[in-house]
Amino acid sequence: MKKKSNKKEVLSGGLRKQGFIKKNTKNSPLLSVITVVYNNKKYISDTIESVLTQAYSNIEYIIIDGKSTDGTFEIIKKYSEKIDYWLSEPDNGIYDAMNKGIMLTSGEIIGILNSDDWWEPETAQLIIEAYLKNEKADIFHGKIRPVDSSGIFLPARTHSNYFLKRLISTPFKHPAMFVTKRGYNNSGLFDLKYKTAADYDLMLRLIKDGAKDIFIDKILTNVRKVGITTGTNTVSSPDEIKEIIEKFAGLKLLGKFLVLMRQFIMWLKK
Repeated sequence: MKKKSNKKEVLSGGLRKQGFIKKNTKNSPLLSVITVVYNNKKYISDTIESVLTQAYSNIEYIIIDGKSTDGTFEIIKKYSEKIDYWLSEPDNGIYDAMNKGIMLTSGEIIGILNSDDWWEPETAQLIIEAYLKNEKADIFHGKIRPVDSSGIFLPARTHSNYFLKRLISTPFKHPAMFVTKRGYNNSGLFDLKYKTAADYDLMLRLIKDGAKDIFIDKILTNVRKVGITTGTNTVSSPDEIKEIIEKFAGLKLLGKFLVLMRQFIMWLKK
């Protein structure tokens, strides 16, 4: 009788496995895109197609699948001739999967596209144009457009220029935020102790470390109102938000006040 293996089964594929490696060039920087997914066969094809049909072509696409069992994995495999690299294995949550993806990238600038969302056709081109004009910047961001459960587009949302409002919401809209490889090297990856607010923590770390941001006044990403953090304009866990605000602001009273403000805004939106 064969003994059962304790090793987690890891499956991978894509163009890299076939020897096709994309590279950065001076006039056409490599844009790396990461999609993390677990059991989302309903929307994953829309997400993938929005990347593959971009006006800009030098894109490295990486998909991290958390060992889906609903048919998502089979859809991903069908794109093996077009996706640069896909990996399917169990993970420790969405931010762990994002960190895996970031560490696999080769591009000068990195975007994360959730498996419920999709890009506008010119998104990659707009990011690269902004990057070539502002190579000292480490954050490039734009507008998101929420889409409700009926498929109706809602008014576009953007970041705020006001410090307190940035703390109450987020400094940037994460689905429409791109960070350079240099930015991640300087400020680190997502902190896995946060289950729903690690993106918020990362944004504040980048700002604290002096990362320059460039705003692109265009809708970059369409965001379906599903998932753990996209149902509202605020991040989910009050305890995590309070801890992060106190860490960066250094004031417990301010942290409590801003958490209450966030909860009030969420209540108004119900």
